[in-house]
Amino acid sequence: MMTKVFKLSLLATLVIFILYPRQSYGQNPPPVSLSGTDTPPPSCDGYCGGSHPEDNCFCDVTCVRYDDCCPDAVEVCMPDNCTETLYIPRDGYVDVMSPNYPSDYDINAYCEWIVFTENNTRIRVEHWDFNTEECCDYYTAGHGDDPRQNGSYVIYRHSGDTLPADFTSLGSSVWINFRSDGSVTDRGFRNRLYDTGLYSCDGLCGMSNTNQGCSCANDCVMQDNCCSDYFELCAGDCVETIYVPLGGQVIVTSPNFPNNYPNDAQCQWILYAYRDTPLIVRFRDFYTEPGKDFFFAGNGNNPTQGNSVIWAHSGYTAPDDFVSAVPAVWMRFMSDGNVTEKGFEVIVEDTYGKGFCDGGCDWFNQEFYCSCYRDCIYDGNCCLDYFEKCAGNCSETLYISTNQHVDIFSPNYPDNYPNDVRCEWIVYQDQATTGRLYVDFKDFATEEGYDVVFAGHGDQPSNYTTEISAHSGYTTPPSYSTNSDSVWVRFMSDSSKGDRGFHLVVESIDCTEEITVPAGQKTSVSSPNYPDNYPNNTACKWIVHSGSGSNIMVQFQDFRLETCCDYVSSGNGDEPSQESSVIWRHDGIILPDDYLSNIPTVWLTFTSDSSITDRGFRVTFTDTGNK
Repeated sequence: MMTKVFKLSLLATLVIFILYPRQSYGQNPPPVSLSGTDTPPPSCDGYCGGSHPEDNCFCDVTCVRYDDCCPDAVEVCMPDNCTETLYIPRDGYVDVMSPNYPSDYDINAYCEWIVFTENNTRIRVEHWDFNTEECCDYYTAGHGDDPRQNGSYVIYRHSGDTLPADFTSLGSSVWINFRSDGSVTDRGFRNRLYDTGLYSCDGLCGMSNTNQGCSCANDCVMQDNCCSDYFELCAGDCVETIYVPLGGQVIVTSPNFPNNYPNDAQCQWILYAYRDTPLIVRFRDFYTEPGKDFFFAGNGNNPTQGNSVIWAHSGYTAPDDFVSAVPAVWMRFMSDGNVTEKGFEVIVEDTYGKGFCDGGCDWFNQEFYCSCYRDCIYDGNCCLDYFEKCAGNCSETLYISTNQHVDIFSPNYPDNYPNDVRCEWIVYQDQATTGRLYVDFKDFATEEGYDVVFAGHGDQPSNYTTEISAHSGYTTPPSYSTNSDSVWVRFMSDSSKGDRGFHLVVESIDCTEEITVPAGQKTSVSSPNYPDNYPNNTACKWIVHSGSGSNIMVQFQDFRLETCCDYVSSGNGDEPSQESSVIWRHDGIILPDDYLSNIPTVWLTFTSDSSITDRGFRVTFTDTGNK
């Protein structure tokens, strides 16, 4: 028998409980006696603290625990607690939180929420945080507007520090109950309940829901008319709800990345900020079948063309990075039934921590959780204007155009740099530039372990955008390229020994080219930087035409790529595809076979991933002069 000490005002209840103990039902909800249609439901009016004399229900503080309250027990006998009826606005949401959240809830809390949508659509219940006293403080939730209805439970008497499972309502309402006992408390829970917006695909996958004006067919993404639960009920395994850590990031990739995604993929990701801060969406890699396999993204948690930022993007050029207008973003991807490609990698970053020094140095911006101290370079949490306001005069913003470059030197190079240096360089491509930025260190000598270089992608340095971290000594850092239109470099020295420093080159390389081979002659192309190693994250395409209208002989003189992840493909025509290929996704160190095209145009593509590189390849195209 379970006993518990209650307040003096509840003594009568305690006596009843001891004399007539109720059964504990474990994880299965108890049966409920429903009144006949001609008999009014039992009321607790006049019976608070005990049981109803004419019905098998209770009006005491323990009835929530045993789930045998009379229908109005909470309303009549616990009026000062957290009982609410809430309405979710169209395409909106409401938050439900335990009392005092995120501070500890009260002892003897008895809460009930009934939540409706305004236009009779379904509700998505997502659990963002949960921590209650295990064993004794319980959370229960279910479908409909009557917690006592048989069969309505989805989550029953959940406690502890694990999140309950998210769920979607069967109708346009849900209920939530919470009960705490008289001793230990904790921070409680936070839920977000969303209006799903449209209607259901239940039993209709592959068809249209004509009654409710939405579609469950595969083309509903492109047509912008999917029913609200299409991805939940009809799509594949790549459907996720993701919460971005406070000030952190998550990475979203196409299925199987960096290997090819499958045919007929239907993917959806909904991402939320931990707090109400915007999210930064950055593209590290993008490679889909042009005109066939499409990527979509936008603001909020209700994907439509109206709130999209990127709509039906495909091919070998990454979409533009963007910052969300609200603290959530959605992404979708769909592929057709034939050719596939490597896919994409997207970084979604929380903007929390992106504050400013505001002219003051050697302090910590607690509001945005960023630092204006000298070690912020190591910690990766410098405020956005740290180098402008608190560092020296060796910080620059530079711009380059396609196939041009800029040189960056440590202060005084090749003479020794000074002590206590704090430098930052941000390099942007001009808006009309189509190439990728490539960072290549030509010389490097710093005091090992103390004077360090960091470098990375984009124009907002952080731990999450770093490619080279705290590099020092006398070995040259690895080269790298980026899909973004900018790169950053930072350098810091301590207060003792210096050295000659470093020289690096940032170059905009455009290896997408259309070439015509003169009649009867040869033309060669090679991977970027050949015979030095090609950079990471490379995507090149060459279209080669015969000047005489003849067939073209394709011959490789050298070939050395990372096995598994860096590939060359080539074939007939000017539209790269597996169907037109003669060489498909060739890697490793074995030369591809020579071949003669069957028309006077050939294509060649080259991609590398984000890790190991090698010296690459050299290939010759010969106009044969034979029509």
